[in-house]
Amino acid sequence: MWHGIVNWLEGILDIESSTLQDAQFGITILGKLDFTCKNNVFEKNFTDIYVPVTDAGISDFDVSSVIEGNTFNGSPSLSGVYYSGQYPTPVDAKAYCGIWLNDLVGAFPDATASSTPNLFNDLHLGIMGIHSNLDGIYNCRFERIQPYQGYLNYQRIDGGAAIYSANNTSSTLNLDIGNQNTGSAYLENTFLNCQYGIYGVGKLNTIILNNNFVHTTWTLLNLPSIYLSNLRNRTIDIEHNTFDDAQYYHSQFGFPTTNSFFSTGIYISNGASATQHCDVSWNTFNNMRIGIYTNNCDGNISDPDFFSIHDNFINSTFPHSYIQVIGANHYGIWANNSHYVSIGANNIDRGPSLSGAASSFENMMLGLNMKNVQLSRICYNHVYNYGTAARFLSNCDNTEFQCNYMTTCVKGVRLDVAAFSQQGSSNLPSDNKWLGFPTPTSTSYNRVVGTPPSPADWYYRDDPNTPSLSNDFSPEPAATYVITPHAFTSGILCQQSTEQQKLFDLMHKIIGDSIIYNEYVDENKYMAEDFVFRILDADASIRSMYPEFESFYEEYKQFNIGEYNVIDSMITSEDFTEALELLDQIQDENTIEYNKTVTISLAIQELSADGLILNEDQIAELIGIANTTAWIGGEGVFNARHLLFAEVDDRENNLRESQPQNNRQNSSTPEFSLYPNPAQDYLTIFVSESNSSDSKAEIYDLTGRRIKSQSMLNNIIDIRDLQPGLYTIHFSSCGNRYTVARFEIVR
Repeated sequence: MWHGIVNWLEGILDIESSTLQDAQFGITILGKLDFTCKNNVFEKNFTDIYVPVTDAGISDFDVSSVIEGNTFNGSPSLSGVYYSGQYPTPVDAKAYCGIWLNDLVGAFPDATASSTPNLFNDLHLGIMGIHSNLDGIYNCRFERIQPYQGYLNYQRIDGGAAIYSANNTSSTLNLDIGNQNTGSAYLENTFLNCQYGIYGVGKLNTIILNNNFVHTTWTLLNLPSIYLSNLRNRTIDIEHNTFDDAQYYHSQFGFPTTNSFFSTGIYISNGASATQHCDVSWNTFNNMRIGIYTNNCDGNISDPDFFSIHDNFINSTFPHSYIQVIGANHYGIWANNSHYVSIGANNIDRGPSLSGAASSFENMMLGLNMKNVQLSRICYNHVYNYGTAARFLSNCDNTEFQCNYMTTCVKGVRLDVAAFSQQGSSNLPSDNKWLGFPTPTSTSYNRVVGTPPSPADWYYRDDPNTPSLSNDFSPEPAATYVITPHAFTSGILCQQSTEQQKLFDLMHKIIGDSIIYNEYVDENKYMAEDFVFRILDADASIRSMYPEFESFYEEYKQFNIGEYNVIDSMITSEDFTEALELLDQIQDENTIEYNKTVTISLAIQELSADGLILNEDQIAELIGIANTTAWIGGEGVFNARHLLFAEVDDRENNLRESQPQNNRQNSSTPEFSLYPNPAQDYLTIFVSESNSSDSKAEIYDLTGRRIKSQSMLNNIIDIRDLQPGLYTIHFSSCGNRYTVARFEIVR
């Protein structure tokens, strides 16, 4: 048949214990309806229950409506009798969607307290809501919701989501999955072997409570159980869910290689920085590659708990030998370009011992991975048996790392080109603890390591940690270019700072240009000034505290930094046309601004439509930006990664250190690579274009002292006279100077 049951008018529709099959749409609903749908079997339909697009959103369900105990079966008929008489013809005899809702203005029909669950299996999409309230979906079981190739471009929706919701209308809608009453099995949803569990994009206030996600990526793609995109300025509440990906995926250890899993638990991302009221708490993650991932999510400068990730349990039973063979890095909590956030009281635990782990294991499992996370609190977290407990990268100014416990990790805190501010103060120790770390020697730095652009003051209680006197509170021994330690600081244990003077002191230093950066000077200064401007722009009371704050703000309002903040405000208020017009007037002055202009333009296009289709040139350019290290490329790097749905973990020397374009008019900046790295006696530099007669390379140590300069007519540099250690190299040509990369000499 062409259509199954069609409801044209308001009224009552009661369907129970029936089989509906071989229809384009099993049930079509066109008006307000008191709908009872119980214990039915839907099979061999293109879509089982369908609410079509309407002019005024008139389709609605009565509050007494119920959908329960139904089976939405998308698998082919076992008898081999395929669908007939339908258009579009189902691909491979597979159904497209179980329930497809358009412009639904009311709540989703409830299931009763005693009901058996609705079962959705072998579908391209389980429940899909376009501009619809999916308010109150519970007591459902989704199995094998996977994309089918023939449907990938249908309705511009890729598929594979058990629950899919998209809204770009002017109104905020609800996405409410699960139920607030804990401990009741009938109120939970279960997601098993789905490419995505929940996929939400657009203006959705989202509540996801008490659901079970089991193996919610059925391929080797690193896809999330919960994916939320561009929910800018909306509320997100994700609590008391369980994510279980316990099936290993490598045959060497006797585990299956088919139906293997490789997924992220929660993924929250915006195309450009946006304020997000968010609470992610009391969730349990078992053997996920990434527990929680955020990108371009800001909290509120005046409320540290506005965006909070707390009291989550992230557990791993992976042996280090398995991680090393797989070669896939694992992370507990990963935050990108997320400011004013609170990450606290999370338990990140890997059970197996580190005994026998390779030295490279510090890069393979990271408990806290913080990139460009500013003005945030990272407190009271426990990390056990990881490669690195906490890693900070790029500009992390005024982020407080306090009272965290790091137990038997290869490395404690790692600062990768991270602008990292003072920890603690003269009357407030930072009170982090390093437990079970090896007895130190003069060279065994493992508590705080890395290569920050300038060392950070670190205040802690009691004595320095030495081979003869152990102090779990001490970050020492540490290299002088990493931190400046201050022992014997007294204060109440684990007391959080409530005063802002430390922030204001940092802002004074940035405005007064008194911070000495040992490398990436221009990039670090630009990001620091942008950091100060954002604070002053967000809070007029801070601007009025000091004359230099007001002067700085008024001056930088006229610069590109100020213009970009105006554009951010326009995007927040959805003035997309005005934002694009202002963006087009900006003349990019450096790589950071170029990346920001390109990616914000595409992000606006994504926000103003139901989706964004990138052409080949756009994809190629975004790939170039996304694979630039964050400390070189700035905020646009994170925007590009969002647009490409790419999780890129910046590593020194393995991403591009320069961009093909410094601005719209100049596309001649050369690209570089170094070989070998680490090096022993000679270093070869490969340049993408011929060297001019004035091209030269300069080598600096980590104190910023130039120790070698050489003409680049010969691309080979003799480094036999340099001591082992870390260095940076800078290249100049035709009067332009570019930072190339860091390299290491080992012998």
